[in-house]
Amino acid sequence: MYPTPLQNLLEFYTTTFNDQLMAAPHDTWFRAIVAGEFVFQFPFFFLVVHALLYPEKYDGTGWFKNLCLVYGAHTATTLIPILACHCDNESATLLEKVMVISIYLPYLIFPLWMVYICFVSQDIFGSLDKKKQ
Repeated sequence: MYPTPLQNLLEFYTTTFNDQLMAAPHDTWFRAIVAGEFVFQFPFFFLVVHALLYPEKYDGTGWFKNLCLVYGAHTATTLIPILACHCDNESATLLEKVMVISIYLPYLIFPLWMVYICFVSQDIFGSLDKKKQ
C-alpha cells in the first residue's frame, strides 16, 4: 500500500533508533492516538500556520484561542504515554532512548507552550496590546 522508499525509510528509522511504537504491529491505544492526530491535530496544524501568516484575520481572544488550548492540552496529553513507552523500552540502549525522546520532545514542549500562552494572555496574538499603544 505504501511506496517502497517510504517503507524503507520507516524500517531504517525503527531499526536505527529502536522506536518500537513505529514498528508493526501497533497497539490499539497507539492507533487510537494516531487516529486522533489525523482527525484533530493534523487539520489544526494548517489552521495555525494560516493564523501565524495572517494573524489579522483571527481573533486571539475567542474561538481560536480556545482551540489552541484544546489542541495543546490534547497533544501534550497524548505524548505522556508515548514518552513513557520509550522510557520503558527495555531493548533500547540509553543512547537510543535519548535520541527517540529527543525526536518526540518538541511535540510535548510546543503544545505546553501554547497552553501556557493561552492561560497567561488575554489575546494570544497580542492584538489588544498593539491597539493600546
